Amino acid sequence: MLLSQTPNQFPFQTECSSIIEIAMEVHRSLGRGFDDSSYKEAFSKMLKLRGISFEREKKFGVNFCGILLEHQFYADFVIEDNIIVEVRSIPEKIEYNYVDVFKQLVVNKPKLGLTINFYEELLRFKQVALVDKYVS
Repeated sequence: MLLSQTPNQFPFQTECSSIIEIAMEVHRSLGRGFDDSSYKEAFSKMLKLRGISFEREKKFGVNFCGILLEHQFYADFVIEDNIIVEVRSIPEKIEYNYVDVFKQLVVNKPKLGLTINFYEELLRFKQVALVDKYVS
């Protein structure tokens, strides 16, 4: 189930703030109009410069009743083993872009997902978390 939460209810807010700052720096520098791969490369370079550990194009398998399915997901970035980041540069609204991140959260069980869309004049992002992991 998806529920709206205020930003301070999400885990890893310090890390997310750093990620968003990096994305904003990339967006200010490159502007809009490039394809996903350009933003991913610039984002990757900035993560390295800041000393933030990450994996790029991490593959996730899908386990169905103990059987590993052939279909797999690839996360653009997994940052510090806790945050999945998907980088986009597409004209769709950010509200529709979080679905891939949500599926990856379900499959891999990381703590948080973040979708960043560089397409617009202003950077757009959306945080996604699995609610049942944080409700006691």
